[in-house]
Amino acid sequence: MWRALYPALAYWGVSMLVSMLFSAGILAYVISQNGLMSVDSLIEQAVLVMSDYMYEMNIASALAGLPLMLLFRRWDKKRAAHMGGERRFEKVKPGEYVPVLILGVSACILLNNLMNLSGLMGVYQETADELSGVLYQGHLAVEILGVGLLVPAVEELVFRGLTMTRMEEYWGKRNAILLSAFLFAAIHGNILQGLYTLPLGLLLAYVYAKYRSLAAPVLFHIAANLISVTASELGYLDFMAKSEPLYWAITVGMAVVVLAALYAIQNRIFVKEITKQPEAPSDGI
Repeated sequence: MWRALYPALAYWGVSMLVSMLFSAGILAYVISQNGLMSVDSLIEQAVLVMSDYMYEMNIASALAGLPLMLLFRRWDKKRAAHMGGERRFEKVKPGEYVPVLILGVSACILLNNLMNLSGLMGVYQETADELSGVLYQGHLAVEILGVGLLVPAVEELVFRGLTMTRMEEYWGKRNAILLSAFLFAAIHGNILQGLYTLPLGLLLAYVYAKYRSLAAPVLFHIAANLISVTASELGYLDFMAKSEPLYWAITVGMAVVVLAALYAIQNRIFVKEITKQPEAPSDGI
């Protein structure tokens, strides 16, 4: 069990370490700019400065965690070779990834709309504002490179490439999908992100299980994050909020698109294993 969990926990630990280093640097900066002050004033000023650098801290966490995750990936390959060889699967044609991209875009819009319709954004308004400030406070190009591309790639390596793959060895495919999704949600650290990332994690784990390639969840995650980033910054989805019937219609429409994309993936994507290894417990997915 520990082998399945420690990549995600290590990534969380690296993120905490980066956060501590950023905090220490900001405290030193505040003291250098303002001199000695009371503890309350020091904390207040540090929090204000920190809010301006949360975005950079998230990117730094992903960059800091990447080498360690790649090392774990290398260990997994060596372990597989020692046990008789890594499991290999047919490559999926590029065009067959289109449903994944459609699923990523539609699922992002659907889940955001459902969060708004549920009233949770109002109940946890302070948390929602903080998240918005953290994720969408920089230049658009930097946000696209960071939140849109880098963070999804690193998180998919952690949660699908390492964690879910290892879980499947011990508990089978279906349990690995469920457990990795719950861990993905839990590690995000607050109720709003947890409720959003749980269904997202289930979908990411599902496409990884179907395509047998890390490219599938990476593309899904990138599509979802790019829609979220660009819509937040450019406001091209703001028109939905002008009419409640329109908002509901688009939400229902996105639900239909999500189901259609899932149907296409379930019924058209069948990836065969090309090097037979001792199989993990099978449960029909």
